[in-house]
Amino acid sequence: MSSKFEFNLEGLRELMKSPAMQGQLEQAGQMAVNTADSSCPGYATDTHIAPFTAVCTVYPSTREAGLDNYLNNTLLKAVQGTGLSMR
Repeated sequence: MSSKFEFNLEGLRELMKSPAMQGQLEQAGQMAVNTADSSCPGYATDTHIAPFTAVCTVYPSTREAGLDNYLNNTLLKAVQGTGLSMR
């Protein structure tokens, strides 16, 4: 007995761009910012829609935060603490 699975690519793209997905990404990004800000204030997050999915970027928004991230890998540690992966 053979069953056929048909992948709905448009449905997946719609899901990955949905406001619910954006909200989840924003929440995870904000958790990383809060963790990183505990060592040095000045981190920020930006959530936007890319061609196929929603994307959340966490970055140092001040010179001091950039130096802190450079010396201590603050964002890497903060994102790993949320249970998400970096790409």
